[in-house]
Amino acid sequence: MKKTTICFLSGLLGGIAFSHTGIAQDKSLFEKQVFVSTQGDSMPYRILFPEKYDKSRQYPLIVFLHGSGERGTDNEKQLIHGADLFLKPKNRKNFPAIVVFPQCPEDKYWIDISIRSKLGGKGEMNFEESIKSPSEELAIVNELVDQLIQEESVDTDRLYLMG
Repeated sequence: MKKTTICFLSGLLGGIAFSHTGIAQDKSLFEKQVFVSTQGDSMPYRILFPEKYDKSRQYPLIVFLHGSGERGTDNEKQLIHGADLFLKPKNRKNFPAIVVFPQCPEDKYWIDISIRSKLGGKGEMNFEESIKSPSEELAIVNELVDQLIQEESVDTDRLYLMG
């Protein structure tokens, strides 16, 4: 069994503009789920399957990690930014994919970063970032991805992380 590891998210995926549309999308199309890790920790997530999902085909898996303002346990706020892009009928038709929006608890973060700053010679700030092993929350996301690969029709050559 291939182990999936997501260790670092560096920012918004370039090239995709999240435009405001006057039409509200039906976010209930993202099914509410709760993943329970092998350690017994749970994480709420929402999943959107392609229209006419066919288990005999393989689909890309897109995992969208929200920002700090969408943390919580309501299994709703993580859809505030980005979900509408995947609900647009044209995108669902032309780019069928399995799309997952996990939700990080309010008091946690996707990644653990230690940032130390020093004043440079001219007063500007220099930052050193030290990335540790995946945070507890990201380890749960990795486990969720592994489970989805086992249970759903995921093309393992097309795994995408964005946020």
